[in-house]
Amino acid sequence: MNPGATGRPAALAVLVAAAVLFGPAVPGTAATPEPLTACPVDPDGNTRIGNAELTTKRSTWKKLNRSGLTQRYLVPAVREGGVPVFPVNSNDGPGETVSVGLSGGFTVTGGKNRKVKVALTRFVRRPTGEAWVEGRSSSAAMRLFRVVGTRVQRKTGALSGAIVTGGRTKLLGRFARDLRKRTGLAARRGMEWGGLYLDWTDPVEPDVTPPQPPPDFPRPAGATELVGGTIKWNVRQSWVQYVASGDPPSAIGGAVPDSPVTLPGQPPLVYSFSFPFVAGWFDGGPGGGRLASSRGSGGVYFRYCGSQNVYKGINFTVTAPEVELDGTDSRLVFTVEGIDGTPFSRGRAVVVDLRPDLVTPVTTGSTTTWTGIPGSVPAGSTGVFGGFYAPGAEFGSVDLSIRRAP
Repeated sequence: MNPGATGRPAALAVLVAAAVLFGPAVPGTAATPEPLTACPVDPDGNTRIGNAELTTKRSTWKKLNRSGLTQRYLVPAVREGGVPVFPVNSNDGPGETVSVGLSGGFTVTGGKNRKVKVALTRFVRRPTGEAWVEGRSSSAAMRLFRVVGTRVQRKTGALSGAIVTGGRTKLLGRFARDLRKRTGLAARRGMEWGGLYLDWTDPVEPDVTPPQPPPDFPRPAGATELVGGTIKWNVRQSWVQYVASGDPPSAIGGAVPDSPVTLPGQPPLVYSFSFPFVAGWFDGGPGGGRLASSRGSGGVYFRYCGSQNVYKGINFTVTAPEVELDGTDSRLVFTVEGIDGTPFSRGRAVVVDLRPDLVTPVTTGSTTTWTGIPGSVPAGSTGVFGGFYAPGAEFGSVDLSIRRAP
């Protein structure tokens, strides 16, 4: 998926809108981040690229209840909002035949040791519309359900995958016999079990290139030492929403997150982070001080391993922010470090280009403040956000306040 409306396609699985958000002015309490870890590994080697919903219709539930039977779901299947959801973990390719791997299962259980354990393994749909669900019933491999009425909508553009709707599942003969034999359920071939819905996006290897270190920002001989200040990074809204669909970004090392904001269709999320002042300087040269450097401490942890274990190329920290103001050459620099497979060796990198010339600073006494300095993905960028957005794409803003000695 592309985590914003502009920029290059990326290996993503969720669609989000692109916008800039200026966070609220009052910071919240810093959250304790989880340990910086590698993305989890499924011991069975399974990944999750989507979901299959296999529902049970009301009349079938009644038949199970009348027979004294219960139905339970086997991990990694779960019930979400009352609907059983089974992971889609593979796709055989973009051919006309749809063939995707499934995992999880269910049991049908009654008294006197009546029980059948069912594992789902695959959904197949031929171009003719013939479709079925394969699996194992009591360890025997078989076709479990015939699926009728399916419609396939292929995903286009940067993504590949499909959405399958309208499916109605009906028992096939061998599975119906196994249910009768092992549970006593009055099952027969062709009995409608329920509905089927699938949605998956094929995984794509992420384009993640190590960022290049920035050139030095020399301090002029007559620059004035700063005695205080603040740096607040208002991160691009679509990026926060995308990463949060895996793990919400978190403040680390003393950085302070703003209070969560609830936007339409989104959970409460933090979009802005403030960093304690460390040091800096200000040059009172031509134009009332065109050059400034302010450094802070703390950072932000971005981690999205993907749905279950599909690696998205996002597992890194940005720490020790540096705001360098120099007209159209201004920038926000962080020390970037990759974790797990993200190939960012620890080092300074330009994360966002800044345009302080587009805002009017306000000076009160010895304090000068810039609010909402527009940020963008660095020109020619291939690292950090360059694999997800085009160079020059907007990327939030920075609020900067610097205080000189009275």
